[in-house]
Amino acid sequence: MRSMPLLPAAFLVVALFTPQAAEAQQSYGLISRLGRDTVVVERITRTGDKVVGDIIERSPRVVQRHYEATLKGDGSIELYVLDTKVLNPDAGRPSSSHLQAHFAGTEMHLNTSNNVDTTVKSSTIPYTDALAMPWLLYGPGSYEMIFAAALKRSGDSIPVGAYSPGGRAVSHNFIKRLANGGASIDFFGTPIVAKVSAQGQLLSMSAAATTIKLETMRLAKAPDIEAIAARFAATEKAAGPAAALSVRDTARATVGTAALLVDYGRPLTRGRTILGNVVPLGEVWRTGANAATQFTTSTALTIGGLDVAPGTYTLWTLPTASGVQLIVNKQTKQWGTEYHAEQDLGRVAVTTEKLGAPVEKFTMSIVPVSATTGKLVIEWDTFRWAAPIVVR
Repeated sequence: MRSMPLLPAAFLVVALFTPQAAEAQQSYGLISRLGRDTVVVERITRTGDKVVGDIIERSPRVVQRHYEATLKGDGSIELYVLDTKVLNPDAGRPSSSHLQAHFAGTEMHLNTSNNVDTTVKSSTIPYTDALAMPWLLYGPGSYEMIFAAALKRSGDSIPVGAYSPGGRAVSHNFIKRLANGGASIDFFGTPIVAKVSAQGQLLSMSAAATTIKLETMRLAKAPDIEAIAARFAATEKAAGPAAALSVRDTARATVGTAALLVDYGRPLTRGRTILGNVVPLGEVWRTGANAATQFTTSTALTIGGLDVAPGTYTLWTLPTASGVQLIVNKQTKQWGTEYHAEQDLGRVAVTTEKLGAPVEKFTMSIVPVSATTGKLVIEWDTFRWAAPIVVR
């Protein structure tokens, strides 16, 4: 799998901000990276109550976005206009879209269109929170506006309605005020944590606890988005889309009379330290990325000596400094951060070994060994874990 090229070092210099410098800053940048790979770069220009942002992202397709936001005196948004463009579009599919959202009282008035269907579609979406803001998953400037507006309000937990462009509802969320200028926003049960200046500037942000894992830094110098977009688009056109953050994959095998299936997310190392960092020690790990890893068997069997009846389960692991346990859980179809120990079918120890050559993409496989036996194998970076499978 191709690795995404790095940005020039000049773009990665983060200035130390003083309150005086922050007040004078009108044009700056934000960059989000996953390990060594740049995923999002954003340029922001602020003039009075206007915020203009230009974003280039690849996750994995190269997409360019331009937005303009009109702020109210309390930092909330009155009008938000977003134009999105796919730089290497697929034939016959929409390559650009336009969105306009007007936040008024407890309603958002929305107009949308795209270059294939130019008919403007209008809708009104209600919300219950006093503060409602647009939220771009891969737009760090939208997090900055949400944090800045929320932290102007009193309390340690500030309710906010978050609208993700393309969605049909304004979701209920909370901004939590943390110590030392910190704040967080919930992301599917886990926090995205930010450091915010007294002036509401996003200084840094970490999604390390979430499924997206991005780390965001502030850039003192506004990046040349047009040049970056041209380079990203040229690379994509020549070599194909960049590696997706975590693609979904399956592993299938037949062991004896059992048809076996593993459905899982496949993160990449991207230059990161995996065991003890991305994969924490002493904590239950989702064993992959995004939605929980699912295991299906058509026939009764044992995994590591644990009796498993025909059906579908989720697989988790508990790595520690002294060994690793595989967890078979009866709950299914949940997100990978939703683990309930009371649903465990059981836990078994797995064998561990260190690989001679690192594995870039997280890999799960089912390896037949004999007519009635096999093994479940988990490999990533420099580790391999395995559990024996015996079909009854």
